[in-house]
Amino acid sequence: MFLGQLAGGALVRMCNSAVKKILKLNIFVTAISMALAGSLLVGCELNPIAGVSVPYDVIRLQTTNGSEILPWKCNSDCHCSTASYDPVCINGVEYFTPCHAGCSIDLNATSQVLYNCTCPSSAMSGDTRRALTAVRGKCTSSCNNIYIFLPLIGLVVFCTFSLLVPATTVVLRSVDSSQTSMAIAAEQFLMRLFGSVPGLLLLGGLLDNSCLVWQEKCEDAGSCAIYDNSLMGVSAFTAVILGKTLSLIALCLAFRLHTPLAADEENCADRLEYDLCHE
Repeated sequence: MFLGQLAGGALVRMCNSAVKKILKLNIFVTAISMALAGSLLVGCELNPIAGVSVPYDVIRLQTTNGSEILPWKCNSDCHCSTASYDPVCINGVEYFTPCHAGCSIDLNATSQVLYNCTCPSSAMSGDTRRALTAVRGKCTSSCNNIYIFLPLIGLVVFCTFSLLVPATTVVLRSVDSSQTSMAIAAEQFLMRLFGSVPGLLLLGGLLDNSCLVWQEKCEDAGSCAIYDNSLMGVSAFTAVILGKTLSLIALCLAFRLHTPLAADEENCADRLEYDLCHE
């Protein structure tokens, strides 16, 4: 954020505060940030979660002879609650809580390993049936896309904040000096009215729409425990592209319709200097 604003100030200085040049710069940077917004689609697939991303009745576990056997319902009598998200991992499949995995024996309450988990073992029969152990926490993932996502999203944030100083400069150079305070007030009001306020509501709606499992709170939905990573990425990408497109249209209209102030024309000594100021 801070570096982006510094870069924006440096670019305004390079443009000699010429409005047309600044608008061209803003259009160019906005287009770059739109292209980089594709980083929101770079993510990791959700780990297999029993009853969420992978239904219990289609979980397949490899037995000793290599065959695949479907498990049976195993925790319907346990009355498991979703009030607390306490995931456990068994054979690469996550369970919402030890109760959902059918784990009934915990030799040590502080132990990270639980025993006699019947849900995974219910997929096995005969000599292959056995009680499995569960490890507290999420299953490890081999996805390393975060090392691609973070630099790209960092560039998007950098480009976005680098537009703040140029945008304010355009506002100041487009009104008479006696109206600059009102122009800044109007700019900030419109930013809050059409940006900050609906943006927060939109963000909350996107997060809620991407939720797969809500935690229980007094027989009502509490906070979200598990999100659909892919849906969240697509929703965020769509919202960002929509906002950037509107910004790009507004910048293009400003560039097309902008006319220099009479005072600016008088300050130019001759036509050549005027062209340099407003090209």
